[in-house]
Amino acid sequence: GEQAGFALAPQVGPIVLRVSAPVGQPSVLQGYDLQNKRVLWEAFKGQSWLSNVEASSFRVHGRTVYLANRRNLVALDLLSGQQKWGAQLPDEIARVRDRGEEPRLVVEDAFPPGQPGVVVVKTDDHVLSAFDRDSGRPVHQRTFGKDASDFTVQPVPNGQVVVVTYGFPYNKCDGLNP
Repeated sequence: GEQAGFALAPQVGPIVLRVSAPVGQPSVLQGYDLQNKRVLWEAFKGQSWLSNVEASSFRVHGRTVYLANRRNLVALDLLSGQQKWGAQLPDEIARVRDRGEEPRLVVEDAFPPGQPGVVVVKTDDHVLSAFDRDSGRPVHQRTFGKDASDFTVQPVPNGQVVVVTYGFPYNKCDGLNP
């Protein structure tokens, strides 16, 4: 698949998130400033797992880049590339595909920037995990049965809450807030 992610950063403009692997050099994750045509930062130099990174490995919310590598999730600062935190999950982080769109990570951060918030992550084994978005501290985990494999995670705009809908034929809802 496509290997680059894309983000629009305030004050900076478009930033491309990409793995650069020059011939004979170790791979490195880069944040590339499109307007000024320069590399803003580099991270994870020489890490072998970078070869698995593709566009659907990234999810950007505000100034945070969430990067998935199988069972691992790292939160990076969009402008500096500095790692804020990392978390291990029970299984691979799930990806969903909306009609006609590229697959995307099920990593949701519905809370306004600069305020407390939680990041909600769905994994392939039907587990929902939530982490404090600033520290990465686990705040919630719940295992859903096979019948809830299609649960959805929906941020409520300005509502400071994430609604998790699951179950068939009757929908059930959980609310998550920091």
